[in-house]
Amino acid sequence: MMGPLPANNISFAYPRPGFRQKRPAGALHNIRLQLSPGTSTALVGSSSSGKSTLVRILPALAKPDAGGHPR
Repeated sequence: MMGPLPANNISFAYPRPGFRQKRPAGALHNIRLQLSPGTSTALVGSSSSGKSTLVRILPALAKPDAGGHPR
């Protein structure tokens, strides 16, 4: 990583197959953070709170529904 990695207003929801009237299951809502080179960052939270989803979005392994980073 060359410089800070900003993440701006990341939102992501998983579709609910078979539940057309219900909204998608929200995993992340307006997450904002900045990761700096040479630092360690811990991502902690309860089960199903979106930790793994965020880790997949940051290196662009998954696409957020909204927001993102400018790289």
